[in-house]
Amino acid sequence: MECGLETGKKNQIRVHMKDKGSPIIGDKRYGGIASPIGRVALHARRIKFIHPVTGETLSFDTGVPKVFEGLF
Repeated sequence: MECGLETGKKNQIRVHMKDKGSPIIGDKRYGGIASPIGRVALHARRIKFIHPVTGETLSFDTGVPKVFEGLF
């Protein structure tokens, strides 16, 4: 699943997924089941922001972690 942040508030995705009835795997604080990968199954695949000093737009893309593949 791919989610996007609206406000950037702490734990925004985690809270909204719990409210929708689909907590994130391994997220015990927000109702998720135990994780077979030993961590919360949440990963920032794409991050984009403006550098606070240079004003340059920085963008970083990664793939889905291999360890996530066994979760589906």
